[in-house]
Amino acid sequence: MSIEIPKVRVGLVGVSGFAQNHLMSLLAEEAAGRLMLTCATIINQSEVADVCQNLRDRGVRIYDDFHRMLAGEKEQLDLCLIPTGISLHCPMTVAALDAGCHVLVEKPLAGTCAEVDAMIAARDSAKRQVFVGFQNLYQDSMEQVKARILAGEFGRIEAIRAMGCWPRPVEYYQRNNWAGRLKVGESWVYDSPANNALSHVLMDALFLCGPTQHMAAKVVKFEANLFRVQPIESFDTISARLETDTGVSILYSVTHSSSVAVEPVIEIRGSRGSIHWEMRKHITLHPSGEVIPLPDSSVARSTMYKKVLDAISRPEVAEIGGLETARSHTAFINLLHANCPIEPIPDDWVATSRTEANLTQRAVPGLERTIQESYELNRTFDMRDIARGCEASSA
Repeated sequence: MSIEIPKVRVGLVGVSGFAQNHLMSLLAEEAAGRLMLTCATIINQSEVADVCQNLRDRGVRIYDDFHRMLAGEKEQLDLCLIPTGISLHCPMTVAALDAGCHVLVEKPLAGTCAEVDAMIAARDSAKRQVFVGFQNLYQDSMEQVKARILAGEFGRIEAIRAMGCWPRPVEYYQRNNWAGRLKVGESWVYDSPANNALSHVLMDALFLCGPTQHMAAKVVKFEANLFRVQPIESFDTISARLETDTGVSILYSVTHSSSVAVEPVIEIRGSRGSIHWEMRKHITLHPSGEVIPLPDSSVARSTMYKKVLDAISRPEVAEIGGLETARSHTAFINLLHANCPIEPIPDDWVATSRTEANLTQRAVPGLERTIQESYELNRTFDMRDIARGCEASSA
């Protein structure tokens, strides 16, 4: 006699912005029979009336308030998915845990380490699990490479270098009340490429040189230059060198203010070999030349959900992408803002244009080349390097 295993009942907070990607992925997972989307909190129902009606037609219960959802679904909800603004990650995670739910919260984990510690305490008290949406950490390819690093295949890991250029228009910073902000109300958010869109690159680097299979390294010393091109509070460009408690040096340089996009890459150099990681493409291992393909974003999210569901149904499964792992990232972001000033780029270095989507783009000519040279030479860059790159581009 076959026994049907109950499907995990999932509640989603939000369906707009980045949460829309999670909604599409959840519906695909539901169609595949792996979960049930039973409820959702949607505070802007009049703006997404068609989405609300579609969900109601599917039997999904819609709430206009997160706490009302938790109360209304008491003991009927297994997993709460929280792809919301950074300042809401901690209070919503704690509330969901107190209601008896497991949680998958988007990256970055939180604005401060104090919030992370509150989430850890709530998790331990509730005896539930919390997963963080650094989706690369859940991929089989990342698990395999990390295991081979720890097994010594590449010798002692000596250094990591990472870079990426993802241009963002001015309107990107106008999409909500926290984009580009340091603080919203009384809550620190520290939004930046290092703490949002390109935080995956930083988290992956810390994870790959971590001391155990599922833990990330901690930053013990660093130097960093932070720059502001966009009309925001925080920084949109960073060049930093981190020293970790595992003895690895990490070079990290990313921007939202280049005129050209350059997909993120990470190189891990060991005493007996190296690893070259290209986002959404592949990982190449040297000296063997072995190539491990990487999934696109939708497949990566699906894999993340599968790993989360597996961990919920099988508590003996080692926790992946948990709070202690992601805390290493938050701790560095806090150190960064506590110790490094943000340097504004002079307006006469900035070129303003319109994109194909008729959005306003503010970019520093040649910045992508400055970042690529920093990566190739394995050194940080400063304002003088940006100036030289801008002048060379204009010549």
